[in-house]
Amino acid sequence: FGKLNFFMGKRAAQEGRASIYPDIDFCRNPGAICEPGGPPELKWVAGFFYWLNAVQTYSSGGWMYKAELEKWVDSGMNMQDTGFINGASGIVNRGCHNPPNCGTGELHGGASRIDNFRKVLTAMGLL
Repeated sequence: FGKLNFFMGKRAAQEGRASIYPDIDFCRNPGAICEPGGPPELKWVAGFFYWLNAVQTYSSGGWMYKAELEKWVDSGMNMQDTGFINGASGIVNRGCHNPPNCGTGELHGGASRIDNFRKVLTAMGLL
């Protein structure tokens, strides 16, 4: 969470930069993201930050997020092909595109993630 702290947290404030969370030190207390009474939008902000910095840049074992996204879109965004959403879900949930093969456990909530992915694409008018 060093980047989050540098750009939006306590370190930004200490170094004289604008900070939306000047009192939160994400390095010393990464759990602040989930603490009761914390800023309600912080989970979303941290999740979006993670998505930009870890998911979109993911490349491991021949699986590259951006290439897989392009392949899935170019193939017609077929919701029967769950390889892309399962890979992206694995990165978010277990740190790799192919759990449990990375030793971090089974993908949690795979069916729900597919359903939510479909709902978002439908709401965006893409399906």
